[in-house]
Amino acid sequence: MRSKPLALAGLAAALFALRELPADAHTPKITSTCTTVTVDLTAYEPGSTVSVWLGGKLATRAAVFGPDYKQTYLLDTIRTYRVVINNKGDRDFDVTLTGTAEPCQVPVPTPTTTTEPAPVPPPVVLAPPVVVTATPKPATPAVPVEVPRISFTG
Repeated sequence: MRSKPLALAGLAAALFALRELPADAHTPKITSTCTTVTVDLTAYEPGSTVSVWLGGKLATRAAVFGPDYKQTYLLDTIRTYRVVINNKGDRDFDVTLTGTAEPCQVPVPTPTTTTEPAPVPPPVVLAPPVVVTATPKPATPAVPVEVPRISFTG
């Protein structure tokens, strides 16, 4: 019957070891929008470090943290990032994460169609008709004209 106490002792030791492990051990979460990159690290050992580069420029150098670290970085025209995590304890949790933030979508203006009424022409005002009448000139009386007579002799 010695096997029951040994089995219970083994079970107790396993349960004791499990209570030391966090439920979500060493969880790196990097999210980005078109304007930010957020580094959210949980359940790391105290004394761990994180370094962050934005577009090749060092933004955070070996910041010491533990167990958690959360920082949001603003982006302007930079789109690439790199996060290097060095875990204080187990080096299996050292990780380098890289990514590219998506550019912001510029809303495309919706074309608006406005139908304006056609311009109304001004009203046409007709002038009263103009009647032109010709009055005959009085006839000039005929004046007798004497034609000279030329004669040739010879």
